[in-house]
Amino acid sequence: MKTKNNKIIILLVIGLIFPLILNNNFNFSNENKINVVNPKESAGYSESFIHVDGNWTETASTYEWCYGDGSWSTPYVIENVTIDASSSPTGSGILIEFSTITYFIIRNCTVYNAGTGSLNAGITFYGTERGTIYNNTCVNNGKYGIMFYWNSNHNTISRNILANNQGIGFYLSQKCKYNEITNNEFTNNTFEGLLLWNNCGYNNISGNIAYENDNEGIALDQSCDNNTLSGNNVIGNKAGIEISFSDNNTITENTIIENLVSGINLRGSLSSSENNTITGNTVNNNQNGIHLQDDCHFNNITGNTIDDNDLIGIYLQSTSDNNTIKNNTINRNDLGIGLVESDYNDVADNVLQDNNWCILETSSTGNIIINNDCTLSTVHETIVIDGTATGVGAHNWTWAESQVWCSGSGTEEVPYVIKNLIVSGFGIKNGIEIWNSDAYFIIQNCEIYNSKIAGIYFKNVSNGQLIENNCSNNLGSGILLSTDCSKNNITENVANNNEGNGITLYKKCDFNEIIGNGASDNDNDGIYIGDNCDNNTISNNIVSTNDETGISVEGGGVLSSYNNTISENTAYNNEYGIRLQYDCHFNKISGNTIKGNNYGILLEDSWCSNNSIYENTFLENAMHAVDDGVDNKWNSTTIGNYWDNHTGPDANNDGIVDNPYTYIGGTAGSIDYLPIAEDLTPGGLDPGVIATIVVVSIGGGLILIGVAYMYLKKRET
Repeated sequence: MKTKNNKIIILLVIGLIFPLILNNNFNFSNENKINVVNPKESAGYSESFIHVDGNWTETASTYEWCYGDGSWSTPYVIENVTIDASSSPTGSGILIEFSTITYFIIRNCTVYNAGTGSLNAGITFYGTERGTIYNNTCVNNGKYGIMFYWNSNHNTISRNILANNQGIGFYLSQKCKYNEITNNEFTNNTFEGLLLWNNCGYNNISGNIAYENDNEGIALDQSCDNNTLSGNNVIGNKAGIEISFSDNNTITENTIIENLVSGINLRGSLSSSENNTITGNTVNNNQNGIHLQDDCHFNNITGNTIDDNDLIGIYLQSTSDNNTIKNNTINRNDLGIGLVESDYNDVADNVLQDNNWCILETSSTGNIIINNDCTLSTVHETIVIDGTATGVGAHNWTWAESQVWCSGSGTEEVPYVIKNLIVSGFGIKNGIEIWNSDAYFIIQNCEIYNSKIAGIYFKNVSNGQLIENNCSNNLGSGILLSTDCSKNNITENVANNNEGNGITLYKKCDFNEIIGNGASDNDNDGIYIGDNCDNNTISNNIVSTNDETGISVEGGGVLSSYNNTISENTAYNNEYGIRLQYDCHFNKISGNTIKGNNYGILLEDSWCSNNSIYENTFLENAMHAVDDGVDNKWNSTTIGNYWDNHTGPDANNDGIVDNPYTYIGGTAGSIDYLPIAEDLTPGGLDPGVIATIVVVSIGGGLILIGVAYMYLKKRET
């Protein structure tokens, strides 16, 4: 009998829970967790620091963890010590100073919590030679995992783990030469994994792993010459290997993949980077494969595999001259080889298959490009049209009309039409540029990506229409109208995942319409209106999950932005939903849905005045509104805004909450005197619908109880 009663109780509980299950979403997934490399245990000894100032005899006679005689055959050994260096008087866990004639080994030690000073590290060598650092773990230190400073030469660093340090994993500074750096792991450090700086030459760097460091995996900077980098795995860093102002280095047989910018980057400018050899490397799935920029000369790039990079396989930029690029395999990049303002390079005998464009020269002369195996391009190169250009070969509208991709005559009745193109800027140029034009034209249904400043760029242009284009994944804005662009229409385009803004109007751009576009996941703003842009209409757009603002209007000193209309847009999950700043006046913000932003609407400073904000819906924002301006109105004469934290009471059922909304933050002390009551909320469920859901849910639960009860009764009989 007791068992029977228990079963009935269980059924009743299930029946009561069942309606709740129908009406709720439960999330049982694990939250994302941050993996931290914890110090491993070292058997034997614990210390707060170790300091050897050239006197190894005293150290060995005092501490059990140090033994040996300092000879080549019997070096001093420090081993099996765990050091929490948070209270170290030197700031370092292990500090070895001015030890130049004694052989020694540091092994199987764990060091963490070293300080943040310029010479602090888990292990620091200062003017020290003939040391071996083997199989140690240096993690979670305030500055460096290991640091070599000032003439620390002829040392061996092998099989160490240098991870989660707040500066650099391993830092060599000031004339540190002839060191062997092999088979170490540099992981998750805040800056570089491994950095050589200022005259650190003739080092051998091989077999290391540099993984997910916030800057470069491996970097050489300031006259670090004649180093060899071989057989390293450099994966998932901001940049893979970077050589700056350094000559005669050999980079060979490394695997360099999935870095956010370049796989291998050579930089000159302050002084050139010359005569480096880059050979036999695998450089895949980075933004650019191999990038030479600003005075990189006489470098030899041969026999590398450079596949599947987002932008350019090999990119020479800004007077990178007299380099040799031969016998490389360069496949499936957006652009195989790009030469920009770079002259007299020898580009020969490379295999370039399935790149969107094979080889592109811009503002370059004297390059020898021969015997390369290229497949046909699959995208269109960039288009530049200057409406006022004259002369032979001028790229004006007459020239454009002669191309297969353009039709029309430029009148209001028969506008020029550019449509159905896939255009890449290859990270070098803009996708489509129009300058100095008042002709009527349409750019429609084009896909434009990887552009440098903007996918579509207008300057001094009117009467243009941008319709149903996809301007996503550009290095700047998706669409940019800059300086004196008026009476243009931007309708139903997609501008997502750009490194700048989705859509930008900048400087004296008036009477434009931005209607029905999507601008999401951009690194700055979804839609940006700035510097004396007046009388524009921004409506029915969806702007979401942008890093900064959904829709931003900005003045700029004497360049105010007036009389823009921002209406019927949806702005959700941005830092700011809608933001007015720096001299914005008489703008109207109405009918927008503003949801899930950190700030819903922000009027940022006292120069924002006389703006009207009404009939907007504020939902689930961390802070619905902040007003630091002057004389801004948060309701019209008949209606205010809907605030999800202020929906009643409405005793007379006139659709207006009886009490004003007084929770607008900021210095202005603004109030919405006519806040909208719950029954006028857009998208609210009708009470009848809610009742039906409840009845059906409860009914379902009761039916479940009845069926189960009958089943149990049947089993008992």
